Amino acid sequence: MRTAAVKALGDITTAMDRAGHPKGSYRLILQSYPSLLPDGARIRYPGERYDRLTQGGCPFFDKDLTWAHDELVPEISSTLAAAARSAGAEFLDLSGAFDGREVCSTSTVQAGPGRQPSGRTSEWVRFVASGLAQGQRQESLHPNYYGQRALGTCLGLQLDRAPGRYACTNTPGTGPADMRLQPVPSA
Repeated sequence: MRTAAVKALGDITTAMDRAGHPKGSYRLILQSYPSLLPDGARIRYPGERYDRLTQGGCPFFDKDLTWAHDELVPEISSTLAAAARSAGAEFLDLSGAFDGREVCSTSTVQAGPGRQPSGRTSEWVRFVASGLAQGQRQESLHPNYYGQRALGTCLGLQLDRAPGRYACTNTPGTGPADMRLQPVPSA
């Protein structure tokens, strides 16, 4: 993945140069992925039963949730950060941007009958769907409207700052417009 990301960033730089945009006339920012799932201790559907899928769209074992949240997403982020460094690009770490807003998290509610969606209380990720309706498979475990707004806010915050490496997180109890950006020390 690191090699492919470095190559893609190089290809973008080459294309920008060929289009008459020399390095320094634009900002090249590589973003990581937000964690879409809570760790196993923070899933709102206790017990590893089938109704996790039918009630909430969370067909995962606790151990797998914890591995994805605590190991996989940070590893992807650090790999992409290294790729950005190698390619001379900026980096935006989104790995913690959805903490507490993940699908099936104990700190969110799933919108549905009698529960209108809200950027302050709803999940920012689309639940896992069975794939019976058009687009469900492709949309499962992707940022929803609120998640996309949060990611856009993060990028906007970085563009308002000096070029560099940043991490974006949400503000508990608020919506996607209240994201926070912190500098990440260079490794």
